[in-house]
Amino acid sequence: MTRSLIYARASLTTATILFAAGLYTAALSSVPWLVLPGLYASAVFAWLAGRCYTDHRRILAEHAEARRRAFGEDGAPLGEQGQAA
Repeated sequence: MTRSLIYARASLTTATILFAAGLYTAALSSVPWLVLPGLYASAVFAWLAGRCYTDHRRILAEHAEARRRAFGEDGAPLGEQGQAA
């Protein structure tokens, strides 16, 4: 488990809580614009979670590549893995 995965899970949990709080505020409040800060913060944390998950996958790919090279297997560089030769 990388730090990025930990941060991604924490960010996704925070985004979910903020989104639920925004919906709760929308249901109980007579002022609809009070919902916007919570929903905006939720969107920011969801974006951050996506970035952290991407970073986690990149780190795992780099570790797998380093492991293959350490055992003498030759592979394509990370940027060329899905491309036709």
